[in-house]
Amino acid sequence: MTMRQKLWITVGLMWLGMLILVGWMALEKRETLMAERVNSLKSFVGSAQTLVERYAERAANGEFSTEAAQNFARRNLSALDLDGSYIYAFDSNIHLVYHPKREIGSDMSDFRDDNGVYFYRELKALADSPDDGTLEYTSTNADGEDVSRLNYVRYVPEWDWYLAANVYISDIQQTFWAGVLKMSLIAGVIGAIITLIMGWVIRNVLGDLGGDPRQARDAVKDIAQGDLTTPLNVRSGDDRSLLAAIEGMRAHLAASMTDIRHASTTITVGVGQIHNGNQDLAARTEQQAASIGETASSMEELTQTVRQNADNARQASGLAGEARTTATEGGEMMDQVVSTMQGITDSSRQVTEIVGVIDSIAFQTNILALNASVEAARAGEQGRRAGPASRAGVSRSSLTKCARWPAAAPTPPARFAS
Repeated sequence: MTMRQKLWITVGLMWLGMLILVGWMALEKRETLMAERVNSLKSFVGSAQTLVERYAERAANGEFSTEAAQNFARRNLSALDLDGSYIYAFDSNIHLVYHPKREIGSDMSDFRDDNGVYFYRELKALADSPDDGTLEYTSTNADGEDVSRLNYVRYVPEWDWYLAANVYISDIQQTFWAGVLKMSLIAGVIGAIITLIMGWVIRNVLGDLGGDPRQARDAVKDIAQGDLTTPLNVRSGDDRSLLAAIEGMRAHLAASMTDIRHASTTITVGVGQIHNGNQDLAARTEQQAASIGETASSMEELTQTVRQNADNARQASGLAGEARTTATEGGEMMDQVVSTMQGITDSSRQVTEIVGVIDSIAFQTNILALNASVEAARAGEQGRRAGPASRAGVSRSSLTKCARWPAAAPTPPARFAS
């Protein structure tokens, strides 16, 4: 059931409760009226019994004869009245001893009411029983309407009289239904007011909710489970109800999730590009590192080669120094004997030429070292393959040639030799 149905069922239950309350109160009132009527009937018959017993006692005391006392009693019984009800009496043979509307002495043993009940027999049995009860009697009035009367009987053993009276209970029924009608009208007015108030409350509550609460519950459950694709059925122009608020929340969440999804996609693409760039950079870095390693190896080999050339150059410089020292000594010797050895001028010139040759050798050695450095830088890998030994051999061969070069110098003059 929807919320609207439940609320209106609550209103219906309220009406049902009010009707039950009205019925219960009417029944209570009917029972109260019936109890009051029965009590008044019993008091009425009890008064007649007291009256008859008093006359029976006075007759027993000799004030009156029994017949006179009974006549006095009948006369006084006829004066008793209870809202139109009267007292009547019959004996144990169910013959009337007093009845304001029937002849005294009438046999009523075979009298039946409209329901076929032997009325006087039932009255006699009721009086003889220990129960102090009443008997309902149904008859038809002069207008042809069925009326119900309640009968009560008391027994006077002194004269063997059964005193009885009846009261109408149809008026009790009329009073009952009149009360039911009155309370129904009151309950109807109150119920109508409450119904109008409840209708206004239901309308406002459902208006604030925007629909059945189960829709809100299902929508919140779907949103909690991550389903933002199912829209709610919200009335057009409704922007204040609970369902409208939930629908707005769902729409905003769906838009936010869409933006987040797009942003995540963009970030994923960017991360992929960065990853690819990192991989490319790593590959290039590895290649550069390999190249740097190769260059470092080449530089190390070149450094070894230059170091060897420098050693060779130092050796050549040492030889040249020794040669220069020898030439200096020869110059000194020439200075000592200049005056006497004019003949050996040419030999001195040759010595000078030898020194120039030695200087040339040193210069060429330096040029050779520079050329070797340039060749090592250009060769790279070839220099590593050739190895330091070969280049050292080349250097040594060059130095050997340079060392042997003075042997090719011209032979000094004969006079110098002698």
